[in-house]
Amino acid sequence: MHLAKRDPVSRVLVVEDSPAQAREMQELLEEAGYLAESVHDGDGALARLHAVPPDIIVTDLVMAGMSGLDLIEAVRRDFASVPIVLVTAYGSERIAGQALRAGAAGYVPKRDVPEDLVPTLKSILDIALGRSAQRKALGCLTRMEAVFSLENDTSLVAPLVRHLEEILASTRFCDPSDLIHVGVALREALVNAIERGNLEIGRDRHEDADLSRRDLIERRLHESPYRDRHVYLTARLSPNEVSYVIRDEGPGFDLATFPQPEESDEYSWKRGRGLHLIRAFMDEVSQEEGRNALTLVKRRDLSPAHA
Repeated sequence: MHLAKRDPVSRVLVVEDSPAQAREMQELLEEAGYLAESVHDGDGALARLHAVPPDIIVTDLVMAGMSGLDLIEAVRRDFASVPIVLVTAYGSERIAGQALRAGAAGYVPKRDVPEDLVPTLKSILDIALGRSAQRKALGCLTRMEAVFSLENDTSLVAPLVRHLEEILASTRFCDPSDLIHVGVALREALVNAIERGNLEIGRDRHEDADLSRRDLIERRLHESPYRDRHVYLTARLSPNEVSYVIRDEGPGFDLATFPQPEESDEYSWKRGRGLHLIRAFMDEVSQEEGRNALTLVKRRDLSPAHA
């Protein structure tokens, strides 16, 4: 008898000094199929990292001793391939912006933990895990331009992002932490282009108020003009820069109306969460090709430490 091969279980380390909140997050993660454990401070997290490195870390921002920001910086320095998700309390949105720039791969407000923690971790792990043996062959690549046309199917996003990550990894374009950041930014931009751009989900909060977000997405996938639209991705890689132009066929939006992460209040973070992640993780974000096209640029770090 042949047994089906099971995917490995992802290990999650929760860093939280409140026993009740640590237990809540650990139970959520275990119910979702993750192998989760918790420690109560940053020193304990670093000790576990040296003993049994997890696949991803979830950390509180405010803790006794080492803060969440301090932990993010320490992990990026010594364990750059392990992504971190920051859990923030009300009123700490600006510090969340600092954390994203310091190296966090995502954030979840504490009030949204029951709904958003597991999906956030899943999306990041989909990008961070699964490096393949293609890197050796792709290491010969020095310049590339590729154009992709996607239907409104978000299940295509993760494998496409993995493919683009493999290209960057093989050319040693950036370190593992920045590689995860580029992947998260790409995922956010592509999903937003499909859902907010082509399907126009969330553009009018009063329209179809009786439908859930999932039901509205499902309906518009079969309605004209939404179902006929595509998302186009142009990726260009040169020795010192990679750029991604993501264009949808929706009505577009004005990038200038969204403040930078460190200048945003709670409402702005909730309204433009994906865009804040993109801006925090990429060196340049613009709308040079129009209101429904976003250009993301990442430049190679040429400092001696990354040479």
